[in-house]
Amino acid sequence: MNFACIVAAIVPLRSPRPANWRLKHYYFISWSYVSLMSAAATEIVVRVLPLTTRGQVGLVALVLSIVTMTIAYVLIGKYRPPAEAPPLSAKLAEQSGVPS
Repeated sequence: MNFACIVAAIVPLRSPRPANWRLKHYYFISWSYVSLMSAAATEIVVRVLPLTTRGQVGLVALVLSIVTMTIAYVLIGKYRPPAEAPPLSAKLAEQSGVPS
């Protein structure tokens, strides 16, 4: 999952860059980092707590993933970069009445 997010974050950086490429890059890189943090938290808790069954490990992984993703969803939305302004040529076309 992490590798897929990194590849998807690199795609908008190619030329020509699509509209709002920074926002797309931000979201994919952010979720890539979240997946690493979720995996690290799961690994730490599984190593520290005395879990005896695979079911317990799976439940801990599920709960930690949900908590990590919920916190990340709030933080990623809060700190996302502003949307790009339309190009100057589009603004001039609007002022002259020419449909774009």
